[in-house]
Amino acid sequence: MGATAYASEGNPGDEASSEGEKAETDASLASREFHTMVRYALAEGLSIDDNTRRLIAQVEAESAPPDLDLLIAAHGSLLKIIAPATPRSLEATEPASGWLGSFRRPPLILTMMIVALLAAIGFVATAVESVEQGGSVTPAGTTSNVAANNAFAFGRRPLHLARIALGASSTTGTSAPHHPSVQSELNWVFAAALGAAFYVLFTAHTYVAARTFDPRYNSVYTIRCVLGILSGLILANVAAAPLFDSNQTFRNLGPAVIALLGGFSAEAVYQILQRLVDVLLAAVRGDNSAEAKNKASQTAQNELLSLASDSTVAANPALLDKIHGAIKKVGQ
Repeated sequence: MGATAYASEGNPGDEASSEGEKAETDASLASREFHTMVRYALAEGLSIDDNTRRLIAQVEAESAPPDLDLLIAAHGSLLKIIAPATPRSLEATEPASGWLGSFRRPPLILTMMIVALLAAIGFVATAVESVEQGGSVTPAGTTSNVAANNAFAFGRRPLHLARIALGASSTTGTSAPHHPSVQSELNWVFAAALGAAFYVLFTAHTYVAARTFDPRYNSVYTIRCVLGILSGLILANVAAAPLFDSNQTFRNLGPAVIALLGGFSAEAVYQILQRLVDVLLAAVRGDNSAEAKNKASQTAQNELLSLASDSTVAANPALLDKIHGAIKKVGQ
């Protein structure tokens, strides 16, 4: 009992100590953000009103730690001046000290740059390797099936490394089956990653330049990059299927370029897949034309019967006969 009573008596002191530590933590955070905003406002030459200048001077004159109420007042005034930037975005985009400090803030940008560089190297490496493996010529001087596939795959333009598409016919007129190799699939993955990284970097760089990049959206950018890779790979495989052999656009671009476009626009791939699903469901379910016709006939019959029951129409035998005839025709 005594030990319990002693512990319960000590709880108020523990709570007070915890509140004091929390107050110190809040004051430290507000002080750090305060100094970050002051540096940014001075470096950018932002206009600081008289009230904010007075608050800044009072905070700087305070002994450490400064009064929390005064610090919060100065913090709020500075927030209005630096908007739309925030203390979080300023800290996330402030160059780090040391070698390549500007590239290490925010970390997501450096990560995406590495992903883009690796994707570009892998994309070119898998494309060049495919050309080297398939560039043989038959003794008769005609291109073999493998060479013809690669000729279609890479094209004869500056974008030849991006034009990978299997299943093209050779000069002799024979057709090769649609069986993408593992290397082609890897090439499409690298192409999709290249498009996804390009989208993320292009979207994020405007926020970094304006110092409004919010690190809370790091997971959103990461998810968007993964979605882009998946979308590009899916779209490339769809474009390489025999179903789209007659589509000249797909044949001209090639699955690798389509994979890159899919990586850049995951939303477009979602819409395409959703459209394909709708088409398949319509093919399975049918267009319900018979059901729609029966429903329309029943509606027309009900309208004509309602018209026939009208007292004005009933007084006109000729018109009533015509309405009954129309009802019989609709029911047929």
